[in-house]
Amino acid sequence: MKIQRAYKTQLNPNNAQITLFKKACGTARFAYNWGLSQRIQQYENTGKSDNYYSQKKQFNQAKKIDFVWAYEVSKCVGQEALRNLDKAYAKFFKKTAGFPKFKSRHNSNQSFSLYGAIHVANDTIQLPRIGKVRLWEKGYLPCNTKIISTTVSLKAERWFVSIQVEEEIEDGNKNTSDVVIGIDFGIKELAVCSNGMRFENPKHLKQKEHRLKRYQRKLARQIKGSKNRQKTKNKIATVHYKIACTRKDSAHKMTTALVKTKPKAIVIETLRVSNMVKNHKLAKSISDCGWNEKARQLRYKCLWNGIELKEVDTFFPSSKLCSVCGYKNTGLLLSDRQWVCPECQSKHDRDSNASKNLELYYMGGLPKFQACGQTYHYH
Repeated sequence: MKIQRAYKTQLNPNNAQITLFKKACGTARFAYNWGLSQRIQQYENTGKSDNYYSQKKQFNQAKKIDFVWAYEVSKCVGQEALRNLDKAYAKFFKKTAGFPKFKSRHNSNQSFSLYGAIHVANDTIQLPRIGKVRLWEKGYLPCNTKIISTTVSLKAERWFVSIQVEEEIEDGNKNTSDVVIGIDFGIKELAVCSNGMRFENPKHLKQKEHRLKRYQRKLARQIKGSKNRQKTKNKIATVHYKIACTRKDSAHKMTTALVKTKPKAIVIETLRVSNMVKNHKLAKSISDCGWNEKARQLRYKCLWNGIELKEVDTFFPSSKLCSVCGYKNTGLLLSDRQWVCPECQSKHDRDSNASKNLELYYMGGLPKFQACGQTYHYH
């Protein structure tokens, strides 16, 4: 089975290469803002705007006279920025994203995309107009594979390269297991599974929150525009970067452990995190859990391994239903971690009971129930 997989690793560039990286980032940002400005102006004048191909021709013509400095970097830097702008417009018209915004040079996350003569070796990567750049981690990027796209980015004063490649993997449809795992995501524990697996919540943000507070108090006392203030901002960005890395690492370990059990299906809840974080008492803890990232990882890992992933409706009352008799406890509060069913006298742990109900949802072992004026059936 052919799949598209992305690899991302840190670069170890020299000073000359860092200068070229910054020029490329500036060119990409300028091309994007130039294209967005042109489209806005055209729409105000005519009610229509150009597409990617038309803007690419205009930008190439303007480079000869007005933007000669753009020739210092690869031609695909500006072209890919205009292509990204075209994708942003497409998402806006499909109503999956807001209207594109102008990019700022003060944003700490700068990037540019490349294509063409890109070659990966054990400890270096060859980039157009930049040359061979050393890699921090040797042997991680795949060699002798078809590279679809390449992006160089800056985050927390570190340069990274990400490549998207096409790979052939073993077909995962040979999975013959009959096991179904229901997963209940939570705050006290990241996930509780119907097969007995439990994953503790490391609380990555809380572990480094004291350091963030100290740096942010220091930042508030410093003069805007000073070099010391910029150093403190870099320290804050580094702490946030480490938090993000540890959070993603724990998500990968959890999802990989679940997929390695080779179940027939995995059942999870469809969580509307954007609505849940409106509860300001729990917003920080909910955001730190990274439920959407875990669901995203489960989607592609299940696909690669021939495992069915079932996402249950948002309004399914997994915690309120008794997994033994199907009784619905409408008075269950968020603070109630354990409860006893008044019908069959079964004692339930809230999270464990929810995961069992998710498993039963897939198996069709629960009665129908009413929610929001609709009748739901479980298969």
